[in-house]
Amino acid sequence: MKAFFSIFAIAISVSACLSMPKTREEYVSMAEARGSTDIKKEVIINKRFSTVNKNLAHLSKNCLNKTVTIEYQINSANSNERGKAVIDYHSTFSILSNKKSEFTILSKPQATFSGPSEPVLVFAVNSSPVNKNKTKLTMYKSYGYDRFVGIVTDYASGAKKGCPKNIH
Repeated sequence: MKAFFSIFAIAISVSACLSMPKTREEYVSMAEARGSTDIKKEVIINKRFSTVNKNLAHLSKNCLNKTVTIEYQINSANSNERGKAVIDYHSTFSILSNKKSEFTILSKPQATFSGPSEPVLVFAVNSSPVNKNKTKLTMYKSYGYDRFVGIVTDYASGAKKGCPKNIH
């Protein structure tokens, strides 16, 4: 079922490419303008900003730059389609200042759907220190990418050390 929603989300994203944000800043601005908790999630992590940055840098560099194959099923009134999709994920992490860092995940289907050849931004995180021992994560997610909220929160807090077994 998760695969269905991911494929559905990618299909919607690809079909709406004209209204898709072209930059990370546009993506965050669009999410902020909508003001929905379905899109934006804020979490306080009880760790120093430097520790959260170290954990997110590890997650980005070692765990989320990968290609995954998922099975999908699309049911409609006219047909039932089953198949496999290959999706490339790419993540980046940057410390912008001693008060802000950014974590971003892009997704790109490989020849499954027609559409843009560029990756689509599906998840973004802004991190900032609250005080000496707390860090605020502001997460922005595309439809169908809720799983990254838990993954990023767990890794930022240090609750998880190795890479997630399944990002889909």
